[in-house]
Amino acid sequence: MDELQKKIDERDGSPDPQDILSTPFMSAIMEEPLPKDFRFPTIKVYSGTTDPRSHLTRYRAAMMITGATDAILCRGFFATLDGQAHDWFGSLSEGSISTFTDLTKQFLSHFATSIQRKKQIADLCDLKQKSSELLADYLSKWKKEAMGVANFDGKSAMPIFRNNLRSDAFHQDLIRYPPKNYTDLMDRAARYADVEVAENRKEQEEGRGRKDKAPQEERGRAPRQHHREYAEGPRMPKITCPCLYFVMLYWVCEI
Repeated sequence: MDELQKKIDERDGSPDPQDILSTPFMSAIMEEPLPKDFRFPTIKVYSGTTDPRSHLTRYRAAMMITGATDAILCRGFFATLDGQAHDWFGSLSEGSISTFTDLTKQFLSHFATSIQRKKQIADLCDLKQKSSELLADYLSKWKKEAMGVANFDGKSAMPIFRNNLRSDAFHQDLIRYPPKNYTDLMDRAARYADVEVAENRKEQEEGRGRKDKAPQEERGRAPRQHHREYAEGPRMPKITCPCLYFVMLYWVCEI
């Protein structure tokens, strides 16, 4: 055993194993004890390819219910990183992070290229209603896109929504009777959409009813009567001479 220890001590330039992981956090963060019965929540890891803001939001929400302090937020963040993000964390200078705010600033700055650009109100101008698209489907699509617009302004969105509609009864109604505000516009659109869906369903049901009724009418209809054709007998020649008429009559009587 002593001989083996001697060989280990005489290794040529091999670095000694580090028992303590290098950390970018200041000593105060590492020294704070974990809360009693602390259980680290399961959080999807971040590899650096998606929006870093979304990862921070999920992380804060998951840690909030644990009652974690600022120091625990810092120490737990490393466990949610993978790939490029894991390598980034390892490149931070030792003792350079004193608060979770410092950590998030450096995190967002490094992965800024992965931040998704927020939609602007002008982007909604390209969201046109198709000629065959139901108002209910278009309204659902509009609301989904509008939720992603940064600093959404309902007053500015109203003319865009109206101009995006196809020319029909609802579009003309909005021109004749402009809505009071964006809420009023959405309410009216929802009512028109409900009516349109109901009318469309009724037309489909009536169409199916006509198709089902046609064969029944054919079966219940009386068979067409065919006119019997009779063979015509010999026709008497047309007599123009009175004398010949009496001769023919006498000949018939004799028979």
